[in-house]
Amino acid sequence: DMQLYVDHITEHLWKENNKLFMMAEARLQYVSKKVNADLDTIEKSQLNDLGKSREHYEELAENLTRDVSNSKN
Repeated sequence: DMQLYVDHITEHLWKENNKLFMMAEARLQYVSKKVNADLDTIEKSQLNDLGKSREHYEELAENLTRDVSNSKN
């Protein structure tokens, strides 16, 4: 029966949208936070070993961008 199938799919989609996707999102947020924290730790360690800071490299990138832009004019 088509109505039974439609009802089944409707219930299935509701469950996906309101339960499964929310559970997956919560899990992914945790993993994302952990990955970001681990990357920050590694970045700080590497920069510390070099005696540099993130700000140093951000400033370097800005200066290079400005120099390239100025050389085109």
